[in-house]
Amino acid sequence: NLQLAPGGVISVIHPLQGNFGAVGHDLMNDPAQRDGALAAIRKGGVIFVGPITLIQNGKRAIIARNPTFITTPGFVGDLAEFPNFWGFTTMLTTLEDLFKVTPLENSEEYNVNFVAYAMTANGPALLHTAGRAPGVARGSEDELEGWLAHAQSHDPIRVEFKVDELNLHWVMDLWPKDGWK
Repeated sequence: NLQLAPGGVISVIHPLQGNFGAVGHDLMNDPAQRDGALAAIRKGGVIFVGPITLIQNGKRAIIARNPTFITTPGFVGDLAEFPNFWGFTTMLTTLEDLFKVTPLENSEEYNVNFVAYAMTANGPALLHTAGRAPGVARGSEDELEGWLAHAQSHDPIRVEFKVDELNLHWVMDLWPKDGWK
């Protein structure tokens, strides 16, 4: 979805249906959002945040947050530290929707397993998996650790995508479902 957040408060969302619960959400006063919001302001440009759990529907998502600044004489924003800060323009997608449009969603057809995760300031965070990892329950607190251990036992190919300027560092471990032959 797309969002406008003057002063860091989400005021406009498209589409509104299914996302109304986020209207009025104050990013600057939400401990889960504040660090990412301040990082975007300090950078003065787009950064990626997440994965996070959305307040409007509980789904996991990746956010592209762009701070907007106004330099019109006389404009003073709500944040004393950043007087030209107007707010954010934001685009986000759920992880489900993101991976649905990739060939990875059909990994069973290709006979592969994979685990994709983001390297965040708080450590690795699960993005998406395919296949099964024995003894790993979906949605459990140790799901990522279980997948990583399972992947390592299959000598995976590791692909990393890192763009420091966007605060983006994703890793994917991929291996044949039936092992290497």
